[in-house]
Amino acid sequence: MCTSHTTSNVFDALALHRIESFLLSELLSGGCRDLALLEGLVILSREVDRKLGQALEAGQDLSLG
Repeated sequence: MCTSHTTSNVFDALALHRIESFLLSELLSGGCRDLALLEGLVILSREVDRKLGQALEAGQDLSLG
């Protein structure tokens, strides 16, 4: 069973992943080595992991309850 909070975390993670994918494609297609872009990708990657982790924790809590 999914709560609205779990669903929100999943949608947030998917949206962040799309942004992350776009930035990565820009970095690879442009051939430039922009440090700020790389740092942004690392931050986005961590945020995606955090949001998915929150969604998984909420899902596990529901299955135990």
